[in-house]
Amino acid sequence: MGIGMAMRNPFAVAIASILVAVLAPRFLKKKEKETIGSTKPDEPISVESAPSTSGNDYEVFLSFRGRDTRTGFTDHLHSSLVHAGVSVFRDDDELRVGEKIGPDLLRAIRSSKISIPILSLDYASSK
Repeated sequence: MGIGMAMRNPFAVAIASILVAVLAPRFLKKKEKETIGSTKPDEPISVESAPSTSGNDYEVFLSFRGRDTRTGFTDHLHSSLVHAGVSVFRDDDELRVGEKIGPDLLRAIRSSKISIPILSLDYASSK
C-alpha cells in the first residue's frame, strides 16, 4: 500500500527521487573507497558487500511523524534509498505524545551517519 499511495502524490515522488539522487551516489562512493582499501589488487570489488569501517550501523536515519507521511513520502523515500544500496533506519513503531524515546531508538539515532527529518504539518507536535 505504501508505494501505491506515494505514486498518487507526484510531489512526494519527485522530492524522494531528488533526495535519493543526491544521497545514494555519496554513500556508494564511500562504500567503494572502503572496499578498494580493503581488497587486494587482483580481487573483484563489490560495493554491496563493502564493510562499514565508520562504526555506524546505518547511513541514514529517517525522522518523521508516522501518521502524516508513513504510507506516502516516507515509504517511497525508504524504498528508494534501500534499492539504491543505502542502509536506512526507519522506526515502524509510533511514539505517543509525551512518551519517551526508547533505548533502541536512541541507539539507532546515534549509530546513523545522517538524519533526514521529514517535515509535515504535525511533525513538531510529535515527541
